[in-house]
Amino acid sequence: MSAAIGLAENARKGADQLRPLVNHLPSNQNTIVMEVGGARFEVSGDVMKGVVDVLDAVVTDTSNSSEEISKEELTPQQAAGILRMSRPSVMRLVEKGILSVRLVGSHHRLVRTEVLNYKEFNRTARREALQSLADLTEEYQF
Repeated sequence: MSAAIGLAENARKGADQLRPLVNHLPSNQNTIVMEVGGARFEVSGDVMKGVVDVLDAVVTDTSNSSEEISKEELTPQQAAGILRMSRPSVMRLVEKGILSVRLVGSHHRLVRTEVLNYKEFNRTARREALQSLADLTEEYQF
């Protein structure tokens, strides 16, 4: 096993273990308490979300040697990691025509730049919606 594949596998395992913990953090709890080698640490939930994002980036940026995937193409699972959604959700975006897909045999491949553009579009739309909500809140003094 190459070092890159080993790193990707460890990152995938770490992200899979941390994601449920971080995503289901109660709203009244902003820290995660960890114990390492007998020492206790309190880590911000936002920091842990950042760690999961970094691990996801390692997984998606490390190519899978069992399949020759171009750096310009992603598997639906890799796209799901980038978009922080499930693989079936990515496939629904494909079915709706929001993301295009290319078949390689029976395997789907998505264009990396298209996935990243969709991610940025959604981020911008969320920010604009949040700003509109904040404006309404100020206007109506909620």
